[in-house]
Amino acid sequence: MPRQSPLAGPGAAAPGPEVARSTWLVLGLILLAAGVAQANIHREFILLAPTGGAVLAAAAVAALRTPGDGRLPLGLAGAPLLALLAWSTLALLWSRVPFLTAYELAGLGAAVLAYAAWRTVTAGAPAGFRPLGPGLIAAGLAMAALMIGQAAAGERAMALFLNPNSAAALLNLCWPAAALAWLAREPAGRAGRWGGALLLAALAVMAFASGLEGSRAAWLGGVAALAVVVATGRYALGAAPRRVLIAAAVFALGLLGAHAINALGLGPGSALGEGIASLSDPGEAGHVRFLLWEATWELIREQPWLGLGPGVFWLAYAAVRPPGDGTAGYFAHNDYLQFWAERGLPALLLVLAVGAACAYLFARAARAGRVGALPPGAVAGAGAAFAAVLSAGVHGFFSYNLQLAVFLILLAVQAAELERLAPARPLATVRLPDLRRPLTAVGAAALLAIPGLGLGLMAASQHATEAGLDHLHGGEYEAAERDFRRARQRWDWPDPPWVHHADAYRQALSGVPKEETALRRDLIERAFALLDAAEQRNPLRPPIYALRGVLRRDHPALTDGSARAAFERALELDPRAVQARLAYAQLLRQASGDAAALELLEQGLAYSYGQPPRQLYAAALQMRQATGDTEGAEALRQRLEATLSVPDQGERR
Repeated sequence: MPRQSPLAGPGAAAPGPEVARSTWLVLGLILLAAGVAQANIHREFILLAPTGGAVLAAAAVAALRTPGDGRLPLGLAGAPLLALLAWSTLALLWSRVPFLTAYELAGLGAAVLAYAAWRTVTAGAPAGFRPLGPGLIAAGLAMAALMIGQAAAGERAMALFLNPNSAAALLNLCWPAAALAWLAREPAGRAGRWGGALLLAALAVMAFASGLEGSRAAWLGGVAALAVVVATGRYALGAAPRRVLIAAAVFALGLLGAHAINALGLGPGSALGEGIASLSDPGEAGHVRFLLWEATWELIREQPWLGLGPGVFWLAYAAVRPPGDGTAGYFAHNDYLQFWAERGLPALLLVLAVGAACAYLFARAARAGRVGALPPGAVAGAGAAFAAVLSAGVHGFFSYNLQLAVFLILLAVQAAELERLAPARPLATVRLPDLRRPLTAVGAAALLAIPGLGLGLMAASQHATEAGLDHLHGGEYEAAERDFRRARQRWDWPDPPWVHHADAYRQALSGVPKEETALRRDLIERAFALLDAAEQRNPLRPPIYALRGVLRRDHPALTDGSARAAFERALELDPRAVQARLAYAQLLRQASGDAAALELLEQGLAYSYGQPPRQLYAAALQMRQATGDTEGAEALRQRLEATLSVPDQGERR
């Protein structure tokens, strides 16, 4: 007879062996997909492929679980999630940069597949069986251990993220499972007490790790999750006030422990109290975000109904980005504004609908638990799922976690768990085909292979592009050309292979004697043809126009058009495009002298950057010295040193 999970709580029923094995396998594949997605810090196609592959495998396992009897219940949260994917797919028709939209679709599609896989594989499982809780606890502990190890080594506690704020936010999706599993347990004997102690220890460790950076937004998300935990424990589970207080105290002590470490200067982040206190000072807590949101609103006003296209925000934002914004410039730091800017008002409403559906499902589960119509383990699972959703929703007002595939995947599974546990009928039930039939199995395999092949071609294209860049940097122009052609053959949408191929021709010109005019003209014409193709795929990429400007500047007799106009277009798209500004300054220096070039460089230095632009500072220093401004050059050198001495805070909280 199958053994009952120690975290299931009283009233839990054990599923059949086949259901249990399939469920654990699907959960493992989904967590694997989330782990790979977390490692995808640069949002690369190469890592998107294994993320999608793991979720596709989870969907395949779920579909094969009970041949001839499989079904996919589509509930209140899943319907708007599926509609969001459909609307985002339609955005390919009007997206300014379709290949970036395709990337975003792959991430959202992985989340929808994870939802579908979990709903399908758990459709026949009893409500008391909830393996998601142990899975999240194990994943959260592994991540917390990594973050604590990073802090002990003197590094920032960010796990595999670029932003420690996201790492803390991800832990807020995990620790409520431990807290509510403890509240749902009735200690029975020595083994029961030890199990409860382990759950409290897991809660403390995750809380401690989440507070290591003193993140304000993560703290707010954690408080929201704690409120759900307390309400679930006290009013839905009927736990004694003392037990609820113990769970809240353990979480608070974990955070206070991180605060103490940082206050003593032994941790990687600021003291938690400093971050919380700064919330009362808008100039400190929200100055940069207010700049971000105001500029994002400008983008929303351009296309309020349809949006710019999923994934396009960072390119379009560069043109309206305020001078004082020192973030990396990739996200709006408000998920709701970014959904609106990229996907239009319908997408924002669908995101809010998913959250509202989760709140309704939680209320149904809590009410059923209060009257004893739902097992305590199921009530705890529903509470943990909604605590995660609410935490991410609160955090979304200040950050960009809902733009990351790892959060989308885990939150989609939490929404599926809420639908499974809450006493609410699904909106529709899709019966899956009988995969025991050979033709049906072949058709299903082909259907799953289509997105798998697409993801593989995306990854192969990026791999070939990176190989071409390596050859280009080594001066191996023929090898670089082969790689860039191969990248375009594998996936034609992205513009980087076209731009880099054009740059390969530009660099190859330096090795062609000036008397070979025909060959030089041919290389230039090829470069311009490639740049035209790149512009068709991505009209918002500044290097396209900067490279046109360089070719016109360096080869005026062999080219048509204005180099000045090309450089100005590049800087119009992104005033922080350092290479374009440096190339334009060289043109101005040749045409108008040092003063005009220095003015252009000084304009660039008026902007805040995610990382100090050393080349821009060096060029401005040289220009100031060339114009005889020794005092100004020294002041600029001191400014650069002061900038380099201040750690980047733009993406921290």
